[in-house]
Amino acid sequence: MYALLHFLALCLTTFYFRLRKRGRGNIPSEGPAILVCNHLKMMDTACIIALSPRKVCFMAKKELFENAFLRAVLRSIGTFPISRGEADISGIRTALKILKEGGLLCIFPEGTRNKERNVPLLPLQEGVAMIALRAKAPIVPCWVDGGYAPWDRCAITAGKPLDLTPYEALRRPDAAAMRRLTEQMRKAMLDLRLETCRALGKEC
Repeated sequence: MYALLHFLALCLTTFYFRLRKRGRGNIPSEGPAILVCNHLKMMDTACIIALSPRKVCFMAKKELFENAFLRAVLRSIGTFPISRGEADISGIRTALKILKEGGLLCIFPEGTRNKERNVPLLPLQEGVAMIALRAKAPIVPCWVDGGYAPWDRCAITAGKPLDLTPYEALRRPDAAAMRRLTEQMRKAMLDLRLETCRALGKEC
């Protein structure tokens, strides 16, 4: 199922959105890692699947799993539910299990789609930093931009993994460490925003 989805994502993003993929080599070819990306449209998922050279598991809002058919499709491709706005222990455990098994996980740290035209990035959820520190998994910042209109240009950029060595001595991630890593993640994503805008030949 995922192979079919990957093929469809490549076709959609290449011929419909003319997606430009940058920084694919920054995604680890093996071992646990977390992709973090801004979230504009549902089509962001297709762009990430097209960008990644390996299978990506997604964390998605639990409301999407209420439909039986959609739930079956999402689970078949490694997507699992998470409750937004609350501490979802089950979802966190699933994320840690995927990373412990060496998987690649994508999380949209804004927690929802950004519909604010004048705000490039909504406040980031610190849970992503907590999962990364507990799993000792590198965070790969990403940025997607474009109109998602037929034959309009779209681009996605993956940056270099964030340096987690300053946190290696921590037994457990504390609030200060999570805030610091979340701010580091935010800065890296906004830097990629500028690169992605340049790739599209537009101003941010």
